[in-house]
Amino acid sequence: MRILLTGGEGYLGSVLLRRLLATTDWDLVVLDRCSWGTQPLASVLIPATTARVSIVAVELPLAGLPCAAPLSLV
Repeated sequence: MRILLTGGEGYLGSVLLRRLLATTDWDLVVLDRCSWGTQPLASVLIPATTARVSIVAVELPLAGLPCAAPLSLV
């Protein structure tokens, strides 16, 4: 089975990623902005499981804004 995990580099996503890697044999596709993560995604991955994970860095538009216009949440 292949699972899409969004936000996999953030805290909750990385916790879920570790749990899925440890308890399933699923292939995981991680979709993340890769800029706000609390820890590098590579530090979450166990070398034996890295073949099961694909990481896709992407910035999704929010509220219909184009990706070319960065959104400031401050």
